Amino acid sequence: MTIEFSCPGCERVLKTSDDKAGRRAKCPQCGEAVTVPAAHEPELFDDGFDLFDAEVPAPEDQSFLSRPVSPAEIDCPMCGAANRHNALVCDYCGEVIRRTVNQKWEPNQIKVGEVFSRSWQLYTENLGLCIAVPFLASLLGGVTVLVLGLVGFAIVTSTGVLLANNGPLAILAAGVGFLIFFIALVIILNYLEAGTQIVLLKIALGEETELGDLFTGGRFVLRLILCGLLFNLVVGIGNAIFFLIGLFLTLLFWPYPYLLIDRDLPGVEAFTSAVDLTKKNLLSMTLVFLAIIGIPVVLGVGLFTGGMMMIEVMKVSPVPIMLTGGIFVFVAFIFVYTFQLLVKAVAYRCMTRIE
Repeated sequence: MTIEFSCPGCERVLKTSDDKAGRRAKCPQCGEAVTVPAAHEPELFDDGFDLFDAEVPAPEDQSFLSRPVSPAEIDCPMCGAANRHNALVCDYCGEVIRRTVNQKWEPNQIKVGEVFSRSWQLYTENLGLCIAVPFLASLLGGVTVLVLGLVGFAIVTSTGVLLANNGPLAILAAGVGFLIFFIALVIILNYLEAGTQIVLLKIALGEETELGDLFTGGRFVLRLILCGLLFNLVVGIGNAIFFLIGLFLTLLFWPYPYLLIDRDLPGVEAFTSAVDLTKKNLLSMTLVFLAIIGIPVVLGVGLFTGGMMMIEVMKVSPVPIMLTGGIFVFVAFIFVYTFQLLVKAVAYRCMTRIE
């Protein structure tokens, strides 16, 4: 069934199918936001002309809600309104504009203010997951390091005993044991890193996620390890030459894990695509990273200054000040650290332009 109505701004007659009732979109002529009215139910009586009176739905090319989207726009999946290509939420209904797996993207220049405002909105809306996932990943990583460290210590202790009897064979056995446990440690830590990025990416993209997604990154682990080695090698060489070169390379390649996970790209392609994203966002990302680093620095300096003033001016005992400061630093670190992680995911989201 077709709904036919007039735009209140320019009186243009608009047509669309009845399943679009209640949705909003811009009028293609004047640009005014229009709400599709509900369809009028036909009177139920048999006049013998059912086949002739049946209304034919409006052709797709005549429906203003089904018109092709220009490269500069993206339709809201909820209300159908045309939004900026890089809009994170709909300007008309507030719905998160999501992307599907097969949608194409191209590099987009980001706005620092939009990155932080959107990050804060998502952070407050998903506070539990934003804190719980990195905290659990860090806790499991710490337990892994502790357990494997104890196993490594046991290997060293037993090697000292075996050296007296087996000599080089004991050294070889100890070396193989260390290699096995080191590989296991790297795999587990990268597995947790992949899961953390999956959750944060889903939050940044407006998709449904849960704590269990932390344990869904297994298929990305090998590529993350290889790309991480390459990234650290490239940045390390740059730092060895001059620290600004290392900083430049960091800003150039940092989105590779997001591309690898979000687009399921091979390692090399993730690096080349990272350059495509960041080459026109170097200044913006420099400001983003400076802000990320500056937040804890400002908090730390402010806390230290305030504590010293209370001790020197107000003659307060340093013990409660140190305890209170320690608790505050721990809590602030948790919030700042988890917010920083989400900012990076949102920055990646803002750089991927949807078509």
